[in-house]
Amino acid sequence: MRIGFYVDGFNVYGAICDLIRDKGQPYPNHLKWVSYRSLCTQIARSVARASGQSVRIHSIDFFTTVPRAAYDDAGRLLNGKTQSRHKDFMAALAAEGVVMHEGRFKELPLQHCSLCGGPVTHCGAQHLLKPKLCEKETDVSLAVKVVADAVAGDVDAVVILSTDSDIAPAARMIKTRCPQVKVFTVAVAPRTHSKGILQHSDHKLLIDERALANHLLPALIQLPNGESVRRPAEYDPPQ
Repeated sequence: MRIGFYVDGFNVYGAICDLIRDKGQPYPNHLKWVSYRSLCTQIARSVARASGQSVRIHSIDFFTTVPRAAYDDAGRLLNGKTQSRHKDFMAALAAEGVVMHEGRFKELPLQHCSLCGGPVTHCGAQHLLKPKLCEKETDVSLAVKVVADAVAGDVDAVVILSTDSDIAPAARMIKTRCPQVKVFTVAVAPRTHSKGILQHSDHKLLIDERALANHLLPALIQLPNGESVRRPAEYDPPQ
């Protein structure tokens, strides 16, 4: 059985952030340095047990967006480390054979002041009225890719790592057009499965904190171009 994995990067990241908040601060961020090659290999074993068939990973597609640069009023970059960490993470995943798909961020005008909470038209603190950034295209790209692979006959099973209900139409399309293709939905605790995706899935899996901790990238990753990526100090696992 050929399996395609489709990872909603920010959805999984959000689940990890939820876990960190539930645990209380300070809680280590090491779970964010996850190896999707290793994690998907483990999930593939679970798929094999559930289906009773031998499996082979056909592809791992990762859908994400690099955070846009944010500057203060003096023109100083505010989130340089965030951008750098994310780019390094993407490079590390690509080095282990994960295919990257980048979306974009769209600016949405703020409706309320982030300081006083009042309507922007009634607030004089103009420096606080900066546009909100909204991630765009990643869920659509994931939906298009998973359906395209199923319709083309490239995979016998798809594993969707997302709890975003926007992916549900893609799962429905696969079961309508390609009923022979198995659909697996994976949620990362503490988030729960999307009911919409579940309606069109053959199996569901839940990834917990321990599973993530068992599948982390190494501290140093060699890239194909001869360069290397080092794990951010913020993501060092607890001793």
